[in-house]
Amino acid sequence: MKVPGRVTSPGRTPGKDARQSQRIRPILIVLVLFVLISAAVWAALFLTASTTKNDVRRLVQTQCRLASTSFAGDVSIEGEGIAGTARVPYVDSTGSHTAIVRIGADGAYSLETCGR
Repeated sequence: MKVPGRVTSPGRTPGKDARQSQRIRPILIVLVLFVLISAAVWAALFLTASTTKNDVRRLVQTQCRLASTSFAGDVSIEGEGIAGTARVPYVDSTGSHTAIVRIGADGAYSLETCGR
């Protein structure tokens, strides 16, 4: 005789499978958090580097009186941490030069030479 209603298998409970509860496993949470934190750190580093290079390029452009098309290559920064030396290659009417900018530990920029 059939009884109308819901049919369930004996021994099965909702929310569980053969292994364990069907919740998000802790290793998955740790992995997602690791990826998010790593992405945030790398994004901050890339943003800082990009901002520093743009600031150095702007300083050289204004103080050496260059056009934006004068720059011949990418800004290279040498040094530890924030402090260091930036080299900015550029070309003007007298030829190719390298401007040197000192980056202080406090983040201040000072133009050392325009390469002339």
